[in-house]
Amino acid sequence: MPNSEDSWPQSIRNLPIGKTSLYQAKTWGACGVKTANNKHVRTWYVNKTPYARLAAVLNCGTWTPKNPNGGWGYRHIAGKHGGEWKQLAAQVAFNTNWRDIADFAINDGLTNIYSGARNPANNTFRYKGKIELKRYDGRTIKTYYTTVAVDQRHRRIITAYYRSKK
Repeated sequence: MPNSEDSWPQSIRNLPIGKTSLYQAKTWGACGVKTANNKHVRTWYVNKTPYARLAAVLNCGTWTPKNPNGGWGYRHIAGKHGGEWKQLAAQVAFNTNWRDIADFAINDGLTNIYSGARNPANNTFRYKGKIELKRYDGRTIKTYYTTVAVDQRHRRIITAYYRSKK
C-alpha cells in the first residue's frame, strides 16, 4: 500500500473544474419511495486486484433518518452522504448534479484502486480512490480520497463517500 503521494499510480484520473469534463457520468436508475430495495440503479466494474473485473452493483437499498449510520445502497448514499456530494459538486461546476460527481468518484475508486481492505467480520471490501480537482491550467486545487464499500457476497455497494484526508 502506498504511503506517500509520490507513490500514487500514474493512471489516476483527475476531475477538472469547469463546465466540461472528459468523464461522462451514466444515468442512474430511479428509486422512489415504494421502489423495491433490490432494484438496480447502476453497475460498475472492479478492474484491479484482488477482485479483477467483478461487478459492483448499486441497488436502491435502505436508509432511514432514525438510523442515519445504517442502511445500504443508493438510499444510504443519498441520505447520509448526499449533502457531502452536493458540496463537492458545487466546487466542480455550476449546476452539477451530485450523482454525476458520485458516479465519477465511485467509478474511479473501483478502477484506479490505490488501496483496499477486506473486513471478514461483515464480509465487505473497502476500495479506496483519489480525486484531484484541477483548474483549467492543470494546477491541483484540492485532493479528496474516496471509499466505496462493497458487500462481497452479493456484490452490492453499501456506501460511497469521500474525505479530504486518507
